[in-house]
Formats: sequence, C-alpha cells, structure tokens
Amino acid sequence: MELESVLLRGMWAVPVGWKFWLAWMVLLNLVVSSFYFRRHHEARLILFAFFTAAVIMVVIAESIGYVRLLGIGHVVLWTPLMVYLFRRVAKGGDDRLYARYLVAVLVTDSLSLVIDYVDVVRYIIGEQLPHVIV
Repeated sequence: MELESVLLRGMWAVPVGWKFWLAWMVLLNLVVSSFYFRRHHEARLILFAFFTAAVIMVVIAESIGYVRLLGIGHVVLWTPLMVYLFRRVAKGGDDRLYARYLVAVLVTDSLSLVIDYVDVVRYIIGEQLPHVIV
C-alpha cells in the first residue's frame, strides 16, 4: 500500500518558490488558526475551509492526477470565506493582533484564489495534463 498521496508527490515536485508559498499558506491557515486563535469563530471557519479544501484536492488528485482542477476546492470554499473575512475586517475590532492575522489570511488566500481561478479556467478550456509527472 502506498502511503504518499498523488497530491503530496505533486506538491514536492513543484519549484522551491511554490514550496515556500505552500508552507506559508499551511502556517497561516492551519498552524496559526489552530494554535494561536483557535477560540475565534473566524479562525475555526478558516480551519474548516482549509481541511475541507484539502480533502477535495486529495480526492481529485487521486482520481485524475495533479491537475489544474485541484484549485476548485479553494474556489468553492475560500471565495465565500474571503467575502466573509473582508466584511469582518471592515467592521474592525479591539484585538489588533487578531485583526492583522485576519488581514494576512485575507491577502494570502485571495492571492491563492487568483491562481486557483486561473488554473480551474485553464483546466476547463483544455489544459488537463498533470502539472508535474507524479
């Protein structure tokens, strides 16, 4: 039985710059949300969206490979989350550190969404070969 997933092999095969980007996203969305801000509602929503998108990505990768369609998990879950976080940040609050964290998530995940939307559209219009050979 193979322990390493197609998704993980694909992530390890990307250029080093993308690995740093992925590590930053994991740090911000998973580590900081679950350890430092776990009592906050928005942080729990961020964790939920992160894990659910990861499950979607694993299912897609195991089914059809490390393809551009992987971004659909982020598109479906993070788009409404970013709208919600934008509204939450716009309201302000007393906890400056938490507000800065939310802005960091909003900026990081919104940038990721741009990449994901482009990838999903490219997949839909015909670029369906795997990103990397895995």
